[in-house]
Amino acid sequence: MGRVNAPGSDRDPWGGYVAVTLAAARVLTNASVRHQRLNPDGSNRNIDLPAEETNKGRSFTISNTGSSGALVVRDDAAATIATVYTGEMGEFTCNGTNWLGEV
Repeated sequence: MGRVNAPGSDRDPWGGYVAVTLAAARVLTNASVRHQRLNPDGSNRNIDLPAEETNKGRSFTISNTGSSGALVVRDDAAATIATVYTGEMGEFTCNGTNWLGEV
């Protein structure tokens, strides 16, 4: 995993971003940075968001930087919220009960 231009630590959800080529699904946690630039490397990859109960007001920006493959963004119960296709970016925000997404 490469961390680029990240002024805070991995525990700083508002600072910096990660840029990663995925070989498998990715599970985001409370320690994950807000901006996720993800390359699915030619396959569809699940991106699982953290539990809603502990993330009210939290948001993630997820970008698909690959040339093929989709990012299937899901909640912690594995329900699909949205799919981010090549060249797209989605914003996902938690209201404490649900993750809401827009691509």
